[in-house]
Amino acid sequence: MKFTVRTLIEPLGNEARLDLVCRTFSSMVRTTYNQILEGKQTNKIVNILKTRYGIENWRWCQWAILQAQTTINSQRELLPLYVEMYAEKIARVRRKMTHADSRKKTGYLARIRKLERQKARVEKHVEAGTVPPAVFGSCRLLEKTLKDNVLREEWRRRRANQFFSVGQANCGGNANTRIKRDYMLEVRN
Repeated sequence: MKFTVRTLIEPLGNEARLDLVCRTFSSMVRTTYNQILEGKQTNKIVNILKTRYGIENWRWCQWAILQAQTTINSQRELLPLYVEMYAEKIARVRRKMTHADSRKKTGYLARIRKLERQKARVEKHVEAGTVPPAVFGSCRLLEKTLKDNVLREEWRRRRANQFFSVGQANCGGNANTRIKRDYMLEVRN
């Protein structure tokens, strides 16, 4: 039986330690993502993660690799859908343009050119078998951060505030993270 637990954790005095765990794990996922895109093998990535982050527990490395591979696979699956989406948007704008007056047609033409550029970029990734660069955290928040430095801490918090854990049935769950009877999460680090 598989199940997923998504929860908000109240650390009860261990905020700094929990933040460190989440920040380290998120950084491991981003590093793994880049290493996979460079074509590195899983065992080499585990060694890189162990030395870079000082992690002795190989399960954390395996979770980071699994999370990064899942991100890449979902991006690959979505690329054909993005091509269809851009084609539909272009068709919709062209239909609007047939009923518009000459002043609005220039704006519609600019929109069509922009959508065609975006569609071509995605098609290039589909043909090459690659994935576009990923933004961990929030893309909109990153764009706001680039314009205004005030949001930088919020963007960093959003991209580093995740943790992923997989349990195995033959081990009775997960040795590193356990959900206790009263819905307490115990994390070994």
